[in-house]
Amino acid sequence: MSYISERRVEEKERRRAEIVDAAEQLYADKGWDSVTMEQVAKRARLSRALLYV
Repeated sequence: MSYISERRVEEKERRRAEIVDAAEQLYADKGWDSVTMEQVAKRARLSRALLYV
């Protein structure tokens, strides 16, 4: 695997971890029924569209 490919995989894994961490923090604070994708995106500092990618 090339350096660039490895870097992309690492970045994807890092973003996924940030999303999961943000969702878990919001769940702990508000409960699942109150958490929105907008809140998760904002907490993870990502666009809402990127969450679906």
